[in-house]
Amino acid sequence: MGRLFVGVDLSKDSFSAAGLGVQGNELFAKSYPQSGKFLGKSKISKRGNRHLRRAIYLMTSAVVSQNPFFKAYFNKRKKEGLIPQKALIATAHKLIRVIFAMLSHRTYFHLKEAL
Repeated sequence: MGRLFVGVDLSKDSFSAAGLGVQGNELFAKSYPQSGKFLGKSKISKRGNRHLRRAIYLMTSAVVSQNPFFKAYFNKRKKEGLIPQKALIATAHKLIRVIFAMLSHRTYFHLKEAL
């Protein structure tokens, strides 16, 4: 997984998910079908690199089962009424933000500080 982040520009304007030309918020973005005043049900978008999306999805699944911080965040989102699939996607967003912060500040993830 470390190879995905090689050569990524960490400035806020040019940061893209793993340097593959997809903005982080588009990786698992929601799409809303609209027509006039009608606002349809949101769906998880399929935009972006499918291999990267799958890698982040699998990484998030593993992190939720192993890490108490992300497990608590996942459970919190489920209690807020999200179905497990959407709660996992929300946790993936959180994981991407944490990874970006770690790379930006050149630090490691400290579980004691996160809890």
